[in-house]
This record gives sequence, structure tokens and C-alpha cells, in this order.
Amino acid sequence: MAVTPQMLCPLCAEIFSDKRHVYKHLKYRRFQCGQGGCTRKFYTEDEKVAHCAEEGHRETFKVIMIII
Repeated sequence: MAVTPQMLCPLCAEIFSDKRHVYKHLKYRRFQCGQGGCTRKFYTEDEKVAHCAEEGHRETFKVIMIII
């Protein structure tokens, strides 16, 4: 039997099997859109990406310059 790591809510002591579930339980949205003055925040990066696609926002990416 595999051992599942457990996360404990610091406010109500409810036990969760995933950190993301704790974030949703606490209503902690750590992924902010920020495109064109949009202030929406999301629980997961996937939700943010879906929002940006739906609203026509451009995703921003870090560009790494490689000099050869």
C-alpha cells in the first residue's frame, strides 16, 4: 500500500492529499493574469492559460538568449 503525503489545513485541521486542494480550500489564488490590466487570479496555471486563450490575451514567455 502506497503512503499518500497529507497536507493539513492550518485553520481547520482538515486533511488533504494534495497542496492544490489546500489552496482551493483556503481560496488562495496564486496565478494572476495581469494582461492588459486584467486582475483575475486563478487556482491553477491551467485555469489561467484557459482564461488567456478565452479572452484573447497573449501569454508571456521568458526568452533565453543563447550566444554561440
